Amino acid sequence: KTYSQNGGKSWYGNEVSSKKRVQATAYNSGQTSVITWMVTPVLDLTRAEKPYISFESADGYDNGATMELFVSTDYTGLATPWTNNWTKLSYSLPASTTSGYSSFSSSGQVDLTPYKGGPVYIAWVYKGADLSGTASDKATTWEVDNVVVGEK
Repeated sequence: KTYSQNGGKSWYGNEVSSKKRVQATAYNSGQTSVITWMVTPVLDLTRAEKPYISFESADGYDNGATMELFVSTDYTGLATPWTNNWTKLSYSLPASTTSGYSSFSSSGQVDLTPYKGGPVYIAWVYKGADLSGTASDKATTWEVDNVVVGEK
């Protein structure tokens, strides 16, 4: 599910050269703040021993917008995920490119072991801006594909 916290833009599906992916951008929004959440369905880690999440990501026309990865054990699936507690997770970023799009690269196996034993949600949060008439835009496009939740 996707939710717009600020700026009215959201994650959306896109297809390029027969490859489908999900992406977010502040490009052409005219907004001073674009924050959009993409949240997984609930992940039941009750029987997990060494769970992880991995995905591929790419960036396009990188000028400072960020994509962060979070996990929550108290989110309940409501349309305002930002009102819950989320812990930021580290992952491997793709190469940054300011002209065109980077190649997709793996996040690596992001360890979810500290959250085993119950339900969790994972969220990708895009934060950017596209201020009309300024050169200080942060309208990078971020793309996500091939999400896997598994066991080490």
